[in-house]
Amino acid sequence: MSTITVTNIQATGETASRAVSGVAAAWVQYGGASATVAGSFNISSIDDDGLGDFGVNLSSSMSGSTYAISLSNDDENAGTALRVSDVSKGTITASGFDMETVEMTNSSTNRTNLDLNNVFAVIHGDLA
Repeated sequence: MSTITVTNIQATGETASRAVSGVAAAWVQYGGASATVAGSFNISSIDDDGLGDFGVNLSSSMSGSTYAISLSNDDENAGTALRVSDVSKGTITASGFDMETVEMTNSSTNRTNLDLNNVFAVIHGDLA
């Protein structure tokens, strides 16, 4: 059996290197209380815009503002929720997106922004 070892594979027309099409275009793990990045790929920075309000900035832009964002955290509170901010406000762009970490109570209208210790975001889509 042969082994091929490479550092990066770049698809034709893509400016950022990644293993193959279909894998994450970017990912990040960060601590919300300080917006400190613990690890990332294709993330230039995290903006701390207030309690539970963050901006995620990409190093290499996506091809447009239509891409998939998956969010999770390791908070044990069952009422904790993550959401990408409302698209109608223009908060998802080719170069990044805004997100909130919130605690939901009995209804979707009863929520409180909070900073979580570990937040994870994975972005899938076409790079510019």
